Amino acid sequence: MEDKSKPVKKTPRPSLGVRFRCCNVYWRIYMTADQKRFSGHCPKCGYPVQVEISPTGTDSAFFEV
Repeated sequence: MEDKSKPVKKTPRPSLGVRFRCCNVYWRIYMTADQKRFSGHCPKCGYPVQVEISPTGTDSAFFEV
């Protein structure tokens, strides 16, 4: 039986904010399980997007595609 007296801490999934110009919508894409890229799609038309993670990184958390 599971002990429910201790709260479970969930760490938020890393994500990027993306504005899809194809349908003018904002959506979040999430890091893949292998932690090598962020992957997602436009919620309206399904346009796929993948953002590779650079070793040097970036200060931006919002992108347009």
